[in-house]
Amino acid sequence: MATFTASIRAGNVARSVHTGVIAAHGRVTISATGTAASKVLLVRLPDGAVVLDYLLYSSTTAAADQTIELGFSATPSALLAVHSLSASGSQEVSLLSIDGTRGQQSLLLPYRLSMSDSAQPHWDWVIATYGAAISASALVSLTLFYTMENV
Repeated sequence: MATFTASIRAGNVARSVHTGVIAAHGRVTISATGTAASKVLLVRLPDGAVVLDYLLYSSTTAAADQTIELGFSATPSALLAVHSLSASGSQEVSLLSIDGTRGQQSLLLPYRLSMSDSAQPHWDWVIATYGAAISASALVSLTLFYTMENV
């Protein structure tokens, strides 16, 4: 298993006021091989964040069809249960849109990130996990919208 961390991240800085809808973005370009169960660390979310929507884009070069799941360290498929991608293809995945126009998967949203009070640090990575090996390259991009308010 290989682990890759997003080199381009936005919205991952803790804000003093957590109100309204907050956007976070992470993007990883992989130019190496990765084994099955390779993990891509995309964005960090604080404890208590409620994920409202996201847009995941994945493009891989693989010898066989690929699967991807999206979630957290303790719940790897919290946001996206195992989703199939065709070999050497690209695909956009969105569960639910703020304007209500998209909806490709089962409605797993909204999802509240709840961690133990003793957990340090008080945030967790949103992780994309690939089921098959990445043979040459991959691109993963995630734009995620969350709030710290009760929904």
